[in-house]
Amino acid sequence: MELGLPGLQSITMGGNIVKLIGEPVSKAGEMWQQVETLDGRRNPPSIADVNREKTPWLIHVAVTSTPFGFDGKWTDTGPWRCNPFPNNNGAHCCFPFVALTPQFIQVDRLGPVYQMPPHPYNP
Repeated sequence: MELGLPGLQSITMGGNIVKLIGEPVSKAGEMWQQVETLDGRRNPPSIADVNREKTPWLIHVAVTSTPFGFDGKWTDTGPWRCNPFPNNNGAHCCFPFVALTPQFIQVDRLGPVYQMPPHPYNP
């Protein structure tokens, strides 16, 4: 029985950082910015070179996004609270930010980073 290779879908979660590449571009009336990802068509890099401390924009932390703001009240517009992922006994549950094709994020979803390495949970 031939099921084929596993699929790959690029995903990130709130509270993580991205590294911007190039200049913003306009697509369908919105401004988008390309972000750096690991290339899913290549072998993975050495963990000594790509890890949460050295390249946090490539190794993300799983979070649970909530519909609540930092004040604990429901919000339709954000910013939304991100809590630690419930697995892994309270330790970070890390995953690579990997893609097969260039990835873009809407510019209005980007914000400044105030600490390195970043803390993915908020507040």
